[in-house]
Amino acid sequence: MHSLHITLLLTLLLGLSAQTNLRISHFCYSINARINKSDSGITKSIIQPGLAACSNSTGIVVETSMDSELYQAPVKFNIYLPPCYADQQTVRYPVLYLLHGQTYDHNQWIQLGLPKIADELITNQRIPPVIIVLPNDPDWRQPADSPFGRMLIQELIPHIDLHYRTLAEQKFRAVGGLSRGAAWAMHLGLTEWRLFSRIGLHSLPVFVNDLSHIPDWLDEIPLQAAPDIYIDIGDQDPELNIARTVERQLSERHFPHEWYLFIGVHDESYWSRHLEKYLLWYACEWTVMYYN
Repeated sequence: MHSLHITLLLTLLLGLSAQTNLRISHFCYSINARINKSDSGITKSIIQPGLAACSNSTGIVVETSMDSELYQAPVKFNIYLPPCYADQQTVRYPVLYLLHGQTYDHNQWIQLGLPKIADELITNQRIPPVIIVLPNDPDWRQPADSPFGRMLIQELIPHIDLHYRTLAEQKFRAVGGLSRGAAWAMHLGLTEWRLFSRIGLHSLPVFVNDLSHIPDWLDEIPLQAAPDIYIDIGDQDPELNIARTVERQLSERHFPHEWYLFIGVHDESYWSRHLEKYLLWYACEWTVMYYN
């Protein structure tokens, strides 16, 4: 499948600029506004044929933990379960892993308003029901010195797939993060690319030891099997130059990605303003499969 390089200038409404390097079949970000809904309210699902309508408009967030051999201690995480998860026992769901920033914990995405926005998007059929996992990163070390990445890949993902009704395939799993969480999302998304279909990098810094490895990681991923990447950052963010460097490396290789330069800095008000866009992008292809 051929790559398509599209340059979009988004002025007043979206901030400053956006650039995308996409496979044509993945250019679905704007499709959400055009999805047809059944007049009866019955979901027309390709992922889950015959899924009954859900009369509940509120998901739940559960704070729980998992024993970790790598940490030799329990690891906390929040998990968002969509409306009607408990009632529809045969339904399985796509899974999104979202990673928090440094000095924060697994509650950061909740404090940004994620449950409310997810509820609204699902209820209005702008995204399908989705499970969202928010793990706690208990230390701030580099990947070589921290068990967090190995814990997520070797322990948390299998735990979630075993104990929750997930669609345990690459095309139904995404990972993203903000600030330090974005650095982790890139590290894991590129080194474990067979596990994820989408990688979201919000206000991206890069781990010091990762800088020299990014070109090799990208070169090892076949373009036709590559995950889609979303990078956004504020025009006053101190990490802007690093994010631009990563975007340039992606563009040079025609790697499928979207680049958004918005007005803003490196703070929670920036991330909360764009949270709806993030969820729409992560769920984009799932939405097309689910409602079309």
